[in-house]
Amino acid sequence: HGIHGDGVFRQLDAGGAHETELAGNVITEGLIGMGEEYQRTMAASVPLRRLGHVDEIGYAALYFASKEAGYVTGQTLIVDGGQIVPESLEALAQA
Repeated sequence: HGIHGDGVFRQLDAGGAHETELAGNVITEGLIGMGEEYQRTMAASVPLRRLGHVDEIGYAALYFASKEAGYVTGQTLIVDGGQIVPESLEALAQA
């Protein structure tokens, strides 16, 4: 399991093996293929004002596999640069 160049995250958990496409705010070959203007628009929609990198997703996964997460169970970590924050683009522009 892991992140592959096609932008698909393959994981194995208690529910079995499945694939999930990475969010549109993570730089993958597919996102690069959408063009620079699309990438700028996506970056502008993220509170951190930049696109994520695949290795940042990997670091989050690595945490769950580490001894430091030995007492962490049943959690979901959202790695999206704050994009899930329920704000409009207008609210972000005023920040």
